[in-house]
Amino acid sequence: LVLVVIILFTLLCSWSFSDPIKEDSPEKTKRANMLVDCLSVGNYSDSVKLFDNTMKEVLSEDKLESAWKSIVSQAGSFKEKSAVRKEESGTYTIVYVTCKFEYTLLDVKVVFDKDNNKHFRYR
Repeated sequence: LVLVVIILFTLLCSWSFSDPIKEDSPEKTKRANMLVDCLSVGNYSDSVKLFDNTMKEVLSEDKLESAWKSIVSQAGSFKEKSAVRKEESGTYTIVYVTCKFEYTLLDVKVVFDKDNNKHFRYR
């Protein structure tokens, strides 16, 4: 189960967003939470609107919906966000949003590069 989830979201590990943000970490945490909120209620269109043009070409709304539904089919229904943590790694800021699903916990990993573009995946 977990391996399939990891493989699926490794394929989705470079989601870039169109709206660069300021350097402050509270805003980065807020943006990471916003992304999870959109996904958790099935709001794929708003999630995709955040992508930059490259990611819009790579990951359509339909593909995003399919990926999320695949996770839910394996991990169970989304229950809640249970924790958020942040770390710095070189020129990257990484925000982990731990999500409780019916059968397991998964981290949504949102990575902000030095230009404040966002990328994320599950692990």
